Amino acid sequence: MFIKSGCDSVCPEPVSVSIERLNYHYSTICISQGCKEWKTGLRKGCSVVCNGTEENFREHYGCQVGCTKAVEDYYIRTTGLLGVPEPPTLISDSLTSTSLQLSWEGSFPELPYLVFTIQRRLYRANYQWETISTQPLNQAFFTVQGLKPYTQYTFRIGWILAHDFPPIYSQGSTLIETLPQGLPNPPEITSIQPISNSSVAVTWIPPSQPNGKLIAYKLKLQKRPQGHDIVKDIPMKLNPRGYTFSGLSPNTNYSLSISARNMEGEGEARSIDFVTPQSSLSSEATKRPEPQLLIQGIQDVYIQQTDLLVEPDVIVYAPGQNISAITAHFKYKWVYIATSNGQVMRKSLEKNQSLEIFSSDGLDIVISFMSVDWLHNKLYLVGKMKSSSQWLIKICELNGQGLNTTIFPYLGAHLVDFIADPFTGYFYWVTRPTLGKNQSGLFKMDMFAKPTEPSLVLGSNNGELGPFTVDFENYRILIVDKGKNTVLSVSLNGDVANIRRNTQSPQFGEALSIGMYNGIFYWTTGKTIVIEEYNSAQDSFYQNSYDVPKNHQPCSRLMILHPDLQPVPVPMAPPLQPEVIMGTRQARVSWRPPAVIAGLGCKNVKRRNSLSPYKYEVQNHHNDEVNNFYKMITFWTRVILDLSRLPQ
Repeated sequence: MFIKSGCDSVCPEPVSVSIERLNYHYSTICISQGCKEWKTGLRKGCSVVCNGTEENFREHYGCQVGCTKAVEDYYIRTTGLLGVPEPPTLISDSLTSTSLQLSWEGSFPELPYLVFTIQRRLYRANYQWETISTQPLNQAFFTVQGLKPYTQYTFRIGWILAHDFPPIYSQGSTLIETLPQGLPNPPEITSIQPISNSSVAVTWIPPSQPNGKLIAYKLKLQKRPQGHDIVKDIPMKLNPRGYTFSGLSPNTNYSLSISARNMEGEGEARSIDFVTPQSSLSSEATKRPEPQLLIQGIQDVYIQQTDLLVEPDVIVYAPGQNISAITAHFKYKWVYIATSNGQVMRKSLEKNQSLEIFSSDGLDIVISFMSVDWLHNKLYLVGKMKSSSQWLIKICELNGQGLNTTIFPYLGAHLVDFIADPFTGYFYWVTRPTLGKNQSGLFKMDMFAKPTEPSLVLGSNNGELGPFTVDFENYRILIVDKGKNTVLSVSLNGDVANIRRNTQSPQFGEALSIGMYNGIFYWTTGKTIVIEEYNSAQDSFYQNSYDVPKNHQPCSRLMILHPDLQPVPVPMAPPLQPEVIMGTRQARVSWRPPAVIAGLGCKNVKRRNSLSPYKYEVQNHHNDEVNNFYKMITFWTRVILDLSRLPQ
């Protein structure tokens, strides 16, 4: 009641304010003296306006209520009429590498009070609006300084209608990119992982401040304490985020530096030191079995010892039909055989068991190649359609079920070789040139992504590339170059090296199928099987040729049976981002899976629960005592530890 009586005594008549441009009438606000001073309250705030009435509590309180009510009503009505203001625009010819000028529509002379503030935001994920440090502006233009070169910003204007109320913000401006200037900051090295005792994979993220369009990354590897430098320039068109160095010395210190280059030059480098492992990172510590050769004859499949002077050990299958393709699953000791009439059989190498996977009329393709995904237990079938000359890749379970997916509908007209490699996550194949299609060579395609156009790894317009095999330990493809009568090493990065320059009287030119074990090549020419022999004293390779018995000719495919040739990958780095939240009786432990080696097709480990599901072990250490709470944790990324049994 005292507020109303104070209002009636101080301002008995309603106050009317007309703002023609906004087309409304402000009226009937009358509570104490604050109703007379509300315009001043817009600029200074109601607490300042009513400060002179502190000697009388009722007058002071009534002034505050009246002023605040008037300003609030004005603010609500005005913001509703203004809506969302238009964004600021860039003033022409004002853009530099570190500054720019903005202007905006802000001409409302009828408003009792209007000033502006400016906010900016980097155009990146999760970045928030940042108010530029300046006094409120009473003009509709401003020079923004202190920006970063070659950086995208967006700006918005805050309209301040009342001192005690938040601004109303305009729409964000279009992206404005400052001009380039200066050298790039160094990239950030995110991981360096040993793949084997002679190979290391490094990953990085781009510079936080490139200061211009990046052209390339420069990687420099130096052997410590003395040794020659390995320098690698990687152009940005490859969108590089990682690189694999091969051919390193085991148990050796190295220094790696990475820098970025833009149009102005090369920036500072980021360096890291590491040591290659002493021994191979094989998951098997026991003695390995001797390798055997699985050979595809014209009408039979047999196993041969690597000593080719010994007669074949086992005739795996002799169906009386021509053999068109073979493959094997080493862990299960199964051999898959496709015949020319369309039948696919699975034979056990340990038991006298056979399983017909597909009958002669069960497929719509004529199989030329088969390949096993031993990590996910899938079988890939490659061949031409019976109704056309189109090549297809099909997938099924190891027992033939689930044949309902065509992986990629076109491979080329003349396929030379094909391998599905779940270890690196790619399909690889080689084609010969065809009429009207000059591009041929070694191609790859991600096994786990949606079907896309394949990537050309190594081109060959003259069709000189032949069969190939995969060196899993060093993450590379080993492919025959028939024109040069040698074998080329092709890394996941696309680096090519001739690794058989030191071969005496090479015989690679007629190779139909090739394999490698322990650094030694085995291949077939159809009539002969050739095995390398290394002479360490002369640092050179010799080749021994053995004739295939007439009843097996032509011998068109050769595989080496050994567990190392279908390896199960192990994590090369520790789990990421470990975090522990302690309670009185429990602890919550969380982590992220180890980083995946850059350049692999299986970049996202979650796609098929990956190469193999990671298993984790969580230990709690208390007074030098290890308490093993959890072992063989699969798929989890967090656990709850019970601490109730431990001393407080």
